[in-house]
Amino acid sequence: MDRFLAIPMLTLLLGLTVAAPALASPDTALAEMRQLLGQNRIGDAVAVGERATSAHPDDARLWLWLGRAYGRRAIEANLLARASWAGKTREAWEKAVALDPASTEARFDLMQYYLQAPGMLGGGIDKAKAQADAIGRIDPAHGQLALGTIAMAQKDPAGAEAAWREAVRLAPSDHRVRLAWSAFLTREGRDDELVAFWNDQAARDPDDAMVQFQIGRAAAVTGRNLEAGLAALDRYATMPGKPTGEQLSAGAPEWRRGQILEKLGRTDEALVAYQAAIDANPNLADARKDRDRLAAAR
Repeated sequence: MDRFLAIPMLTLLLGLTVAAPALASPDTALAEMRQLLGQNRIGDAVAVGERATSAHPDDARLWLWLGRAYGRRAIEANLLARASWAGKTREAWEKAVALDPASTEARFDLMQYYLQAPGMLGGGIDKAKAQADAIGRIDPAHGQLALGTIAMAQKDPAGAEAAWREAVRLAPSDHRVRLAWSAFLTREGRDDELVAFWNDQAARDPDDAMVQFQIGRAAAVTGRNLEAGLAALDRYATMPGKPTGEQLSAGAPEWRRGQILEKLGRTDEALVAYQAAIDANPNLADARKDRDRLAAAR
């Protein structure tokens, strides 16, 4: 008898069964996908998501995050493969919306797909607007966020600003709203407003870890309030409930800390911070560029 058949045959003769590998719970799979995406391990995130959706096909959250992993693969893929990954992205998000029509998160991702993809890949402005309308019926603040996103895509920054200001008014403590408004101010180069916005948010939610990180990021980006930004990042490092995975790339706090230290002229400490960022996330290319540039300049 072939020795590779001996163990299965013996098991059959003895009436034994071989246990299948245990499947991860949906929550465990979600946490793993988010961590992998934060580390830029896109292929691994796709593999985890495909196993998880196969085991738990009715969990909308798994389809949402699998769509995000597919989307990242589409961005990295060559032209020949991009269309296939894009189609998988759309299908995953459409599945998430079908399973949980009240999920503004899934609808928002699907809206952005429709907004960016050409018609041959299932995109279209009318489809995007339909999702924005649906989001607005579920959550008015997120509806304004969606309308602002569409306005920016249509090169209407004034319309986007009006919509996002309204979103901030409706939901001043909502992270998605906060980050959209912050990104707009950064893009428009409105540094004083950016710093003031995050200081206002810190007064509103002093124990929110994301707010502390954003104060540090604003300092690193604008060069303003550097000492306060450094203190915010130091405080962030000790806080519970820090954002992880897709919410905030691993190594980002250390990278921003390095940028502030460099602006303060504390070169040796900046290099240490940049290296800590790379150690936390070897795929953080911007931190690697900053470290190599600063090291070469010494």
